[in-house]
Amino acid sequence: MLTATVLQAEHANINNGMYAFSAVLTAIALGSTFNKLSWRVLIYTLIGVIFTVFVQGALNTLLTPVGIPTLTMPFVLASWLFLVPNKDVMPAHRQ
Repeated sequence: MLTATVLQAEHANINNGMYAFSAVLTAIALGSTFNKLSWRVLIYTLIGVIFTVFVQGALNTLLTPVGIPTLTMPFVLASWLFLVPNKDVMPAHRQ
């Protein structure tokens, strides 16, 4: 919510959770599902969540005139982007 507020997103969308849904999914994926919890993973997850809010805002701006909802596309894009190159925070069984 803080990132969306700083980006001056519409207050109705922030209050309805439009910027939080994909960000929470990204936090779950990066923070616990695909990585073991540590301080590095926590920081990595926080950066991924903030990036997801940026992607959400960009896709909302890009796709609203066409009439296409973003749904969970920001979560998918951010998760792919943050899960592929993270060999430093990736558990040994996934390397």
